[in-house]
Amino acid sequence: MQGGQYVEAARWLTDGRPNAIAIGPDGSVVVTQATDDKVSRFDQRGTLLGTFALGFGYPYGVAVDPAGQVHVTQYSGFDSTAQVHMYSSAGGHLRSYGVPEGASTQFSPWGMALHPDGTAFVANPVGADVQLVRPDGSWGGRLGGPGSGPGQFDGPRDVALGNGSLYVVDTGNRRVQRFDPTTGELQAIWGQSGYGEGQFLNPQSIDVAPDGRVLVLDRNGPDAAVLNQFTAAGDFLGRTTLPLSQAFAMAVDAAGAVYVTGLVSYPSGGWGVLKVVPSDASPTPPPTSPPMPPPTSPPMPPTASKAKVMPKRIDAVKSRQRATMRIACSAGTTRCAGKVKVQQNGKILARGTYTVAAGRKAKAAVRLTAPARRLLSARKSVKVRLRLQATTGVGGTTRIRLTR
Repeated sequence: MQGGQYVEAARWLTDGRPNAIAIGPDGSVVVTQATDDKVSRFDQRGTLLGTFALGFGYPYGVAVDPAGQVHVTQYSGFDSTAQVHMYSSAGGHLRSYGVPEGASTQFSPWGMALHPDGTAFVANPVGADVQLVRPDGSWGGRLGGPGSGPGQFDGPRDVALGNGSLYVVDTGNRRVQRFDPTTGELQAIWGQSGYGEGQFLNPQSIDVAPDGRVLVLDRNGPDAAVLNQFTAAGDFLGRTTLPLSQAFAMAVDAAGAVYVTGLVSYPSGGWGVLKVVPSDASPTPPPTSPPMPPPTSPPMPPTASKAKVMPKRIDAVKSRQRATMRIACSAGTTRCAGKVKVQQNGKILARGTYTVAAGRKAKAAVRLTAPARRLLSARKSVKVRLRLQATTGVGGTTRIRLTR
């Protein structure tokens, strides 16, 4: 196997900052956008085919299953309140899944990959591991843990399946680790910090090409994005510097073309997608028909009422045993209901539930924990992260103030 250069085949701009990217079973290019919290779908030349809103912030990873259902990870930093959210191809919210409460790891997912059996492998940089979620949404355990030894991770940001293996970008350790996805056995490790061949400065994303070569996207400096090529076992094949900065993620289609999100260089610069192909590849023929028609129904179904805390404040009562807030539920055909969790730096400060009729506002109460009472004894107001874990409608995570 020889490694050659990649050359630009197309580029297009997005109307918001693009984060993750994936290829659908119909060949369409699916992109999450962080500035406006939505998913956009394009054909392979950049023609917009449709969009749908997500109802939560920080969409960092995306994968599309064989049925065309879109799985989007919600990154939430160190408060471990995030989940993976699953949508129909038209944008209807189907369900959310993640690690169970009380699991011995923080969960704030980044990149992900779907095994043919339906198992989701989710890179979890905050927990320094890879989480496994079964097709029914139940937790399947974790791979790795914090550290720099074999099988350990430091801020892993992406995963890929191919060649019968699971590849993990171990970002903080500047390396790639290869595992058996069934047994979790470590098969290979390669890479180290540096600018040389086979070295990484800030590896962001990984995927496997149709011919089996492993591609690693590296931010090799503030204004440089480098596409590295390796054999399945980690032997270095070549690298291409891309006309793109602040590179975030990449995906490879069935023909071997690579799509990268980031800040595309001038001319025609801005946030967008860059498509590159191997220099010896034939040009992509124009599509005979769009891979997927634009949705004819509203992107977000009317049943997906969204809950928000308005104003963005939680007020503790005088005893400091509980606190209250006002929650607004957007118009729809169902109510907004679920659980409330308030956290700061991984510590639970309050828990409760909420139920609000569609198109209305209502007060919700949470019970404060001992750490919350200690914080409020010392300060009148603290910044916290509040999560509305919806059982009906759409919830989300937001930063808010807990006051007394």
